[in-house]
Amino acid sequence: VKQLCEAGHAWCVMGNHEFNAVGWAMRHPETGCSLRAHSDNNLRQHQLFLDEVGEGSSCHQQWIEWFKSLPLFYDFGQIRAIHACWHEESLVRLRPYLNDDNSLKAEHWFDAFDKQHELYQLCETLLKGPELALPSGYGFTDKTGALRDHIRVKWWLDDATTYRQIAQVQPEMSKLIPDLPLPE
Repeated sequence: VKQLCEAGHAWCVMGNHEFNAVGWAMRHPETGCSLRAHSDNNLRQHQLFLDEVGEGSSCHQQWIEWFKSLPLFYDFGQIRAIHACWHEESLVRLRPYLNDDNSLKAEHWFDAFDKQHELYQLCETLLKGPELALPSGYGFTDKTGALRDHIRVKWWLDDATTYRQIAQVQPEMSKLIPDLPLPE
């Protein structure tokens, strides 16, 4: 994909995996901590990439730099592209954090991984999709073994009436989502 982009034959947008790879590799300048926690679950999600490029190698750094240059979306007028969710309000709020090519400004990468900063939620929605909390007492274990009490939603569905219908989970996980009515 990178070669196709460099040759002018393709475009590529930032996805959640590229985004997370940047956060895994970058350290906060004040705390020295990785922007994305090096937890067991995050490592499992990221291990194949690290094995392929060699964590900390020059190859790894080259990929991270390319990932950082990717736009979060394209808008060609009649055709738009984004990794997970085209959400107008979030795109408007995102604008001050972007370069002219819709890539994230270098000074805002730290904010993108700070759960207290608005940019964190904007990136979550646009690159991963909006989430909805399950009703109290409900949860499920995802494919990586992590316990979840929120679901990513099929934001494009206008007629979903239950949590199960709107949940964007693997088919085998669907039966674990309560078939309860959605709140208004």
